[in-house]
Amino acid sequence: MKKPSLLVTLGVILAVLAVIFGGLYYQTKRELTQQKKITAVCQQSSKILDFTNLFMSKVLLANKEVDFTSRLELEKAVKDLGNAKISAAWKKFTDSQNETDAQVNAEALLTLLLSEANVRQ
Repeated sequence: MKKPSLLVTLGVILAVLAVIFGGLYYQTKRELTQQKKITAVCQQSSKILDFTNLFMSKVLLANKEVDFTSRLELEKAVKDLGNAKISAAWKKFTDSQNETDAQVNAEALLTLLLSEANVRQ
């Protein structure tokens, strides 16, 4: 009689441990997935802020026209962002026909950059 009772006890203990460790596994997996999402958002925000800094230094704060090398650097940085809204705003800025349009489009681009860089959870 003692052997079946011992086996049942061990079976129950193993089942309880399996449930506990299974729950811990799924909780950890869910937390890891959430952390990966947060990391991706932070990395994208960092890229956007890096581009914003580049845009300000090469375009807005420059005392001269943007040279070809700087333009290529900016174009590559926009493309690397992979953000359709920012790409469209950049294109609108670069297609500006006069200084007034360029100022309006630069302001719109900066506003968009800052809103897109905002980390949301």
